Amino acid sequence: MKLKSTFFLLLFALSITAVFAQKYKNQENVVVTKNYSGTEFSSEKSLSQIVENSNAFAYLKKKDTEATSTLASLLNDSQGNKMVTVFLPTNTAYDSLSEADRNALSSNKMAFKNVLKSHIVPGRIDAYAMRKTIQSNGGLATFTTLSGEQLRAKIVGDTIVLMDDNDATATIIATDYLHANGFVHMVDTVLFSEEKH
Repeated sequence: MKLKSTFFLLLFALSITAVFAQKYKNQENVVVTKNYSGTEFSSEKSLSQIVENSNAFAYLKKKDTEATSTLASLLNDSQGNKMVTVFLPTNTAYDSLSEADRNALSSNKMAFKNVLKSHIVPGRIDAYAMRKTIQSNGGLATFTTLSGEQLRAKIVGDTIVLMDDNDATATIIATDYLHANGFVHMVDTVLFSEEKH
């Protein structure tokens, strides 16, 4: 009788474990979407898939820059299935570059790739994690981009401001948009310098 009771207790425990495991699995498989300026970001789509038909990031789909294919190959070649966080400049940010800089990026695929790499860091970093990292490091967090450069982050007022190796700054204006391999945060400036092309 005792053995029978033990068997049923074990069976019950396994059933509860299976239920919780299934619940956790279902939560993991939930697709999260969020809209930015008419573009739907989705946790089940790659970033290149998201931006290829987006008017909010028109500079990434111009044929002369091959930006979308560059973005796709960059993420695939550099990271595979690993998580990355992308600080994505808006159209306004790109249009704010000088004509000479825009022409340089349009005509030089390697330069464009280098600029993209300087806006991408390994890891899945949301705004909360960024703020906690900044606060726990004396007000300044440092991330290494795919280009090997240092990207520093600090809190100014209610916003997070990024600084590159040349002390150029970009403000994060929208946070926590998901793509299949991590997070996207929109920035108001392209971190661009002569050294990157």
